[in-house]
Amino acid sequence: MQFLVLLLWLLLSTRIFDLQAMKENKYMRRFLGGYLTRNKITEQMKCTLNLRHGLLTTLDH
Repeated sequence: MQFLVLLLWLLLSTRIFDLQAMKENKYMRRFLGGYLTRNKITEQMKCTLNLRHGLLTTLDH
């Protein structure tokens, strides 16, 4: 656990993950935006699949 915290701190303390640098760096922002959008889509797909699975199991009983 402490290792993860240390890793996160190192990432946050570097210039790349500095918020000001992110604002300046359009490419980085676009990449992160795309990554977050992809994650959101996969989450929505998971939810939809879970709902469908739930409905099917309810209909079976």
